[in-house]
Amino acid sequence: MTDPVGRSGVVVLLGAGFSVGLGIPTMRRFYEEVCTLAMRRYPTLGATLDRIRGADDSHDDLEVLLSRLNQGVDTSSGLPEELRTPEITKWSEACRHLRAHLMSFIVERCEQVSTEAVAESVGPFVQLLSIYRTPVFTTNYDRVIETAAETVGVALGDGFAQPVDTVLAEWSGDFTSGMPFYKLHGSVTWYIDESEGAILRLDRGYPMPDPDFSLSRSGKQLRPLLVLPTMEKSTLHDPYTLLAQQYTLLLDRASLVIIIGSSLRDEHLANVIRYGVGHSVVMVIGVDTRVAAERLQGVDCIALETTTQ
Repeated sequence: MTDPVGRSGVVVLLGAGFSVGLGIPTMRRFYEEVCTLAMRRYPTLGATLDRIRGADDSHDDLEVLLSRLNQGVDTSSGLPEELRTPEITKWSEACRHLRAHLMSFIVERCEQVSTEAVAESVGPFVQLLSIYRTPVFTTNYDRVIETAAETVGVALGDGFAQPVDTVLAEWSGDFTSGMPFYKLHGSVTWYIDESEGAILRLDRGYPMPDPDFSLSRSGKQLRPLLVLPTMEKSTLHDPYTLLAQQYTLLLDRASLVIIIGSSLRDEHLANVIRYGVGHSVVMVIGVDTRVAAERLQGVDCIALETTTQ
């Protein structure tokens, strides 16, 4: 049986900082771009955005914006019918539409990465990891690792069955068909078949800037499955339960955990490292490792500061 943490005993965790150098924004930059775009492209939602942002948004980012939008969407969900005023319903719908535009923008930006740049900067990294079948976890939605693997001929075991004569790959929960690769928050390419509940991976992500849009492929009506920050309820269902289990299991068995470009804002991810890898060495790599290190108090960390991600 293959060693669940590969031949090297190393597990890698990638965060947003890993993809910054390839043009994919950080949480704060995403927020700034979304606000600029929304006011220009969707002026009817400007009032909703202004209300969500508040007077001082200097410390806000994508996660903060999504949290507020989710609260707005859920405003009327817990109220009895008689208490759902037209104003509450209108506000909830406005937040739902703005959130859909935001999700569409995330997909759009993640799909703008240059294949050539990925091959040059990330291809050798993936090739090295594949030699030892090093498990890689990521909270990113982009296809940077997938693109790099394709350019250097590395097969990934990402939990999906390899498609045959179709762009649709169905979720299998099997990570043994290549270098183990776990997308903890999903991907711009992950969708769910609304009629059958099947989880599918497509060849690329497709922006859908309206909550009532769906994508038709092979006779199936598909909706995005990626988990945006603060949408924890979605992680209680497949495939996210299995991904979380694998994260806990493999980090517990690792001898070295390498964290690249992650501030560990997700409490679950930080807690698993804090309480589950006492026998492991933890290495944090990034432009500013201070935030991640603070979230790993009590863990013996090696911090490597870089000038660029």
